Amino acid sequence: MTAAAVVVVDAGADLAETLSRVEDWLRWCTPRTAQGADRLDAGAAAAAAVAGALRRSSRRVSTLDGAELAAVCVLPGDLAATLAALQAAAVEADEPGPPGGPEALAFLARCCEHAGDPETRLLAAVALATPGDRPALLDGTGLLAYRRLVAATIRDPLDAFVALPPPRGPFPSAGIGW
Repeated sequence: MTAAAVVVVDAGADLAETLSRVEDWLRWCTPRTAQGADRLDAGAAAAAAVAGALRRSSRRVSTLDGAELAAVCVLPGDLAATLAALQAAAVEADEPGPPGGPEALAFLARCCEHAGDPETRLLAAVALATPGDRPALLDGTGLLAYRRLVAATIRDPLDAFVALPPPRGPFPSAGIGW
C-alpha cells in the first residue's frame, strides 16, 4: 500500500482549505464551452475528494528529540486522474481562480511525482504505522527522508522554513535579535 502512496507535507496546514475554495470556485464559475460544465463538475468533485482525504489523513509529526514538524498526509493510491480532472476544469473555467489554487495544484503534482521514491515510502510507512492520534516519530533516517521530500516538493521559502525543524546547536538563529 505504501508503494503507491502520495505523501504531502502540509506546511501551512491550509492545503485542504485551499482545495475547498477551488471546489467552490469550480461549482460556481461559468464554463468556456458548452461541454465544459461536465469538466467543471468533475474537477469540483475531485477537489472535494482530495480535500477530504487530506483532512482525514493528516498526521502530526515530530522528531525523537521533540521538535514538531509540519503535518504529513498520506494519500493512498494514484492521484494522476484526479489531478488531471482538476487541471482540465481549471482550464475550462471562465473566471480567475481563488488565491493559491494554481500553486496548490502544482504542489500536489510534485508530490505525485515523488510517490514512488524510497523517502516517500518510508514516511508513509512511519505515518501509517503510528496508532491513534499520537504524532509519528521520525528517527535520523526518517528525518532525512522528510527533509528530502520537503526540498523536492515545497517551492515557497516560507513554507519550507515552517516545515523544517529548527537548527540544532548552542547558538540562536541569526534571525532572532542578531
